[in-house]
Amino acid sequence: MACCRTLKEPSRWLLALSLIALAWGGCVSTQERFERAQNFESEGRYAEAARAYVEVLEDEPDFPNAQDSLASAAQRAMENWINDARSATDADRYERAVNHLDEVRDLHEACQSVDVRVPLPESYTVFRTDTERRAADALIEEAQEATNAESWEVAFNAYERARRYIDDRDRLQAIDEQQANVLFGWADTEMQRGTYRGAYQRAARIFDLVPASHPLVAEAEALQTEAIERGTQRVAFLPLWRTETAGRALSEVFLPDLNDVLNARYWASPPRFIASADPIAVRRTMRRNGTSRAVLSRREAAAVGRSVDAAFVVTGEVTEFIATETDVDEERVRVAYVPNGRSRTSGRQNGGSVPTDTSYVYRTYDFEVEAVVDYRVVDVQTRRVVDRGTSRAEAEGEMEDGRFSGDWRNLDLSGSERDLFDPILLERRQRDIETRLLDRLADEYANVAYDGVLDEIE
Repeated sequence: MACCRTLKEPSRWLLALSLIALAWGGCVSTQERFERAQNFESEGRYAEAARAYVEVLEDEPDFPNAQDSLASAAQRAMENWINDARSATDADRYERAVNHLDEVRDLHEACQSVDVRVPLPESYTVFRTDTERRAADALIEEAQEATNAESWEVAFNAYERARRYIDDRDRLQAIDEQQANVLFGWADTEMQRGTYRGAYQRAARIFDLVPASHPLVAEAEALQTEAIERGTQRVAFLPLWRTETAGRALSEVFLPDLNDVLNARYWASPPRFIASADPIAVRRTMRRNGTSRAVLSRREAAAVGRSVDAAFVVTGEVTEFIATETDVDEERVRVAYVPNGRSRTSGRQNGGSVPTDTSYVYRTYDFEVEAVVDYRVVDVQTRRVVDRGTSRAEAEGEMEDGRFSGDWRNLDLSGSERDLFDPILLERRQRDIETRLLDRLADEYANVAYDGVLDEIE
């Protein structure tokens, strides 16, 4: 039955009681709360009095006279809501009437939660069932009228509101089909307006409402195909460059590697409604224009876009690259010093000299790198920057190395110790961390660039 439907949201009464508890907790005694509830009741504010009495009983279940007071105030509040609901139904405002009946139900449950039995008003269940049926009928009629007027959003939302008052499975399936029809009409209207992404998205929602065998599914798929064909825009994704400041900190391979990742992983497979311009043609045009190794203005970017027949151009540059060492821990390690570079296994030095004891500094630390890309999306036709922003990425890894004020090759070191001073190995470890940074930066940049373009494609 409708009155026994499981609540999917927290009771408004429980939320109200939580607010009361927050307002009163720790600073008002139970007696003062009880007196405040009595004041509400004396003023004819029965709903507020009932809430307050429930809160008192939650705090002290045996508080004198609280149960009787709650029963009295709740009964009066319920009667008032029933009268309000009847007035609303007389005015054909059935949703408002159901809201009043929800208040009755919630108060009934709140009383039960503190062991106070307050019966629902006579004929409540019948009245609620009839009111919900009327609410559903009125909303379906509203949805049908809106559909005839091609007010698609109004129609869809009216059907959605009607669902709240319907338990019958067949009737709910009928609403599914009606909403699917509304969505198709909405999508068709979007196509006529040239808002192809909107049309595609409306049509996609049809698949959640009707089975795959339904005729609307095939029609929706055909509409989506047409929307993609007509709405897809060509975009020139220009290779990233760098500012002078960032260039001094970047390795020689960072930018080429970053652009390779962007081309292979992202620009080669853009999302729906974006077609990437040929990267070879883009680079050729930039070389001919003398802009292949420069930060581009919007005019220069638009010129490249026109040459490759693009509607939009995405251009950007690395503006920051910061490498830092944190959580540095140093330990002094004593080893022998052999001036002629004799190792531990090479035997005695020429002349028989004895190695000198000395030490180097063994360091462990976190190597952190951060990079920032500034980007712009340029409308080729108007040369206007339609979107701009930044993407940022970070990466870190544990590192270790050795420090010695002289020539470390003259230290009597083991193989693993010598690795601490090997510049090639140290650079390789740093590059591994930078590669993680590069992958994250490519992903962040590609996503914001795609979003910037898609926001311009309706």
